[in-house]
Amino acid sequence: MTAWKEPPTFVIDANGTEALTAAGVTVITLPELTDAARAANTHLIGPSS
Repeated sequence: MTAWKEPPTFVIDANGTEALTAAGVTVITLPELTDAARAANTHLIGPSS
């Protein structure tokens, strides 16, 4: 489960969702949690990522 596509904070061209999907894993995205997830990670990604 994810709230939004991972930003390239630690890995350029991060593709965790695509890799999991390609491996047959169902990835559920909850866009209604995007703002909360970004807020909790502002110290890593900055306020506008």
